[in-house]
Amino acid sequence: MSRWHTNCDNPDIFVDGVLPRCRNCEKAPSDTDITALEHAPDPPWTVPPDEPAGQLGLYWPPCVPYREDSPCGDEGLSDFGLRWLYDEPSAVSGSSEMDVLCHQRSSKSSISTISTVYSRPLKAGEFRLVSLEAPEHADPLVHLTLETYDRNNCPEYEATSYSWGGEDGDYTLSKPVFIGPNWDILFQTPNCWSMLQCLRPRNRTRNVWIDAICINQGDPRERAEQVDAMRETYRRSMRLVVYLGNDVVCAQNRDSYPLRCGLDDIERTSI
Repeated sequence: MSRWHTNCDNPDIFVDGVLPRCRNCEKAPSDTDITALEHAPDPPWTVPPDEPAGQLGLYWPPCVPYREDSPCGDEGLSDFGLRWLYDEPSAVSGSSEMDVLCHQRSSKSSISTISTVYSRPLKAGEFRLVSLEAPEHADPLVHLTLETYDRNNCPEYEATSYSWGGEDGDYTLSKPVFIGPNWDILFQTPNCWSMLQCLRPRNRTRNVWIDAICINQGDPRERAEQVDAMRETYRRSMRLVVYLGNDVVCAQNRDSYPLRCGLDDIERTSI
């Protein structure tokens, strides 16, 4: 659970030192709450390991008149798998075990991970945007709002390009990002968190698309659909922000704006 004051109906959050606190219920996330939420994710976009021979769960569709008279490498196959390989297609057609298996796989793949951060799965043609507001003080806490839009009816936004793990390859979800009016906690990698700090506007709001946050990484179906639409997401953005890490970003006073320069000037100019 990412919400640290679940029984509060009228949240009024303010920053008390280094932690958010609710004026209504007088609660603040404790170190224990934050530690309990922290976990290490699977590295993004990794190829899963191959199953052992005979346990791949492969099958021919009923329309293929496939038959093999001599078993070949069928060690570990279930009785149903052997019947599928060697029986006539009509023997496993209709309401067969294969139909049940396909239904079970389809049902499992349709299960979505719903949390307090992501109220519902995205529909076809929808995507989320991060809305970053200017911080009231120079505090390190990152707070944002997630908004859902139709791709054909959305405000101007910026897309981001960065490495989840950064130069250190640290994919640990260890940095808390606070989301929405309840300040729900969603942990991000240190590099993503530092990018969010860099992107915070000095006034008003800034709409940004960030894959690690705008896509529910716990929902395989939504993740696959949004990755397929990623080219369109980048194409429709008004600008692409490339974050190269803290070594390139220079700390600025909140009263001044960052210096603009070209990439070819970075090595020659003291920014």
